[in-house]
Formats: sequence, C-alpha cells, structure tokens
Amino acid sequence: MSGNLSQPSKRSKDTMRNLSILTALALTTAATSLIACGDDDTTSTTAGTGGSGASSTSTMGTGAAGGSTGDACGDLNGPITESCTLTAAGGPWLIQGVVTVEDGAVLTIEAGTTITGEAATSGTLVIKRGGQINAVGTADAPIVFTSELPEGQRAAGDWGGLILLGRAPITLSGGATEATIEGLTSDELYGGNDPMDSSGTLQYVRIEYSGVDLGDGDEINGLTFGAVGAGTTIDHVMVRNTLDDGFEWFGGTVNASHLIAYNAGDDYFDADQGFSGNLQFLFGISNTPITGDPNGFEMDSIKDNADTATDTRPNIWNVTLCGPSGGANAGFGMVLREGFKGEINNALVNGFDAGLSVRTEMDETNTTAPTINTSIFFSQTLVDANYAALSQSTYDDGNANLSTDPGIPNCVGTTPDPVPAVGTVGSTPPAGFDTSADYVGAFSAANNWATGAWVAY
Repeated sequence: MSGNLSQPSKRSKDTMRNLSILTALALTTAATSLIACGDDDTTSTTAGTGGSGASSTSTMGTGAAGGSTGDACGDLNGPITESCTLTAAGGPWLIQGVVTVEDGAVLTIEAGTTITGEAATSGTLVIKRGGQINAVGTADAPIVFTSELPEGQRAAGDWGGLILLGRAPITLSGGATEATIEGLTSDELYGGNDPMDSSGTLQYVRIEYSGVDLGDGDEINGLTFGAVGAGTTIDHVMVRNTLDDGFEWFGGTVNASHLIAYNAGDDYFDADQGFSGNLQFLFGISNTPITGDPNGFEMDSIKDNADTATDTRPNIWNVTLCGPSGGANAGFGMVLREGFKGEINNALVNGFDAGLSVRTEMDETNTTAPTINTSIFFSQTLVDANYAALSQSTYDDGNANLSTDPGIPNCVGTTPDPVPAVGTVGSTPPAGFDTSADYVGAFSAANNWATGAWVAY
C-alpha cells in the first residue's frame, strides 16, 4: 500500500470563488498525483534529491542501481510500494510495526537523517527481495536508526532492527533455495540464484538499541542479511547495544567492510547457510554481554552438506575482537563449526575465556577445518578445552599464528583504543581487498578508521 500525500494547500474562500470549475479540478488532480510511502495525509511538495547510488569507499562493493528517489515519505507504518525519500529535515522518522520496502521500490535516506523504532510495535524495517535501500551518510553526518525513547532511557531491545533480504544463493538442508527469515511473525522470503543481486547501499550508518526476541533461535539482530547479493554496497556500519547478534549473514554473497559491533547481546558477527562474501576491517567489542554464550565470531555451515563448495566460506581479513577480559560470560573469540570452510587472515582476538573453538559434532559428515593465518589469539586460554584437539591443530596448521600480547591500550570500556602499541606484520590481502592492510588486526597507527560522528561508544 502506498499512501497519497494529497492534501492541497488551503486557499481562501474568496480566491476559490474566482476559480473556474475546470481549474479546480485540474488542481485537485495534480495534488492527488503526489505519491509517497506510508499512508500519511500530510502535504509534501518536496521531491527527494537522492542520487545514483554512491560508490563505496571499500574496494569490495559495486553500489546500488540509480533511479528516481520519489517524493518525501509519509508515515512509516506499512508496505512501501513506490520509491520515496526520508529527509534529514523531516526527521526523526518513526517506524511503526513492520515496514517493508516492496519489490521495485527504493527507500532513499539522506545523510544526517534519524529514524526511530516504535517500542510498542517493535518497529522493524525490512528491505524485501527486489526492494532497495539507498542510505548514504557521511562520517560526520551519519544516518542513525535508534530508539524512540529519550536519551538516558534507551536500552537494547527497544525496537526491532534492519533486515535486508535478497535473491543470492543460500545453502540449506535438503537443497532448498529459499527460506523465511527469522524474527518476524510474517513469512518474508529470502534466497535465489543471483549472486550479484542488489539490495542497495548502506554507508556511514549506525543502528542502536535494537533487537527483538520472539523465542530461542528466533530473534531480530541489529543488521540481518538474508541472501543479500554482491551488487549491494555495505561499509562503515556500526551496530551498538543490540539485544541479539550485531551482524548476521544467512547465506548470500554480499561484501562488506569497516563494520563495528559494540555491546551485542549475543555474538558480534554470525554467519551461516553458505555465506561466501568478502569481509575486511571488522571490530567487535563487548563490555556487558546479555547471553551466557557470547562469541566474537559464531560461524556455521550445514552438518549434512557433502558439497564443500556451498558451505559457509567467507574470506575475512583484518579483524579485531575484544572480549570482556575475564568478566562474566566472556565467551569465545571464535566459534567455527558444522563444516565451516572460511578463510580468516590478520585477525586479533583478545580478552575471551578462550580464543578459538573449532567444533566438529559426532554426526557431521563434513569435517574439513577452516583456515586461519597470521592471527593473534590472546585470551584466558588459547583454545576451547572441550574441542582442544581440532582447535589446536587449526591454530598450528595456519601460517604464523601467535598467542602473544598484542599490546592494545584499551580493548574494552566506554572509550576503547583498539590500535596496538606495536603493530604486528601480517599477510598482504589479495586483489579485491585493501591490499595496504598487511598488518594483524583491524587497525594500525596509520589507519584508525573508527572515527567521526558515525561511531558512538
């Protein structure tokens, strides 16, 4: 349903008497043609300025397709079927209930715009298959999704979150090619056969105080990717104080860079169902985890999948994961299981109960270990004692892995300083990544990218 912003400006009675019937009809017709999203009855005559989809500062994204951005949006309380724009001047905008961007529609959000989620209805924004979001902020004028409550009263779980659904491939038991996304009471599908599918662009975006828990294994994360394709651009996105995972990928091929997960209730970064994108510059930090088993990485594949080419297999470079340093629920730096085949390079893992947990269940038929190279694991213990043999061999088989103190000045806290005092030389990333990041961790003295108004601790 796309509402009409059709209330014309009021004219005096004297002026109206002087208009001909034909002119009055023409004005009414023109006014009712102003189509917007939602079902608001407020007049808007300002067209969105939008653009053609800004190119990413990352070398891994291809950007969103251009096109008309439509008129200014109305109330966000139902399906968006026509392209429209959320303006910074018109905000803060309120998401009421589940708002979907439908196939063929583009939701453009101007830099500096604030969008809030309604607590009573668990406001959630869903970009459906074929729909797009064009949210391009800047370092000092970010786009912020947050709670509707006043500052000082906000908490994780105040609203739903942001969900992107696409038509890229996924891997499921039984060979299914599509599924319904978790966390919603409606059946919203994701999956397909287009690895270059585009869900739009997210750049310099912060998502905070989100997360809805409908039941065990059925939650809305800060930012959820369901079969999102490599035609989508994702960089400089922070998820902060969310009830469940910071970022979660269900299959898909989307690439992403410069991601921050701060105080996720559960895992910082979670991937499953054959996700195979490229990820670079990931920073995860947790001071007060909510669940009993928070992990920096939790990455899975499918136990009964005999085809290793369709397992979860991202290529990940330059990561810093900071645990709560011996506090309650310190969890694991990386939990990799169920035939996960990813490659992880230049990672720095600090402050967890155990740095690495590579798990093979007794009923698995797909047991090839992942590859970890030029990484540092400095935690209470190096490996998970319950899976010590496979975890240790994965660490040992990698190239130049270390368990020494990386010298991070402040890995946790309200003002973290994640740049190591003395940098450790790592591997050189391949083409398609930032090849200058030949160091361990997400940061170096010359490249501290977590600065600007888009970052808030």
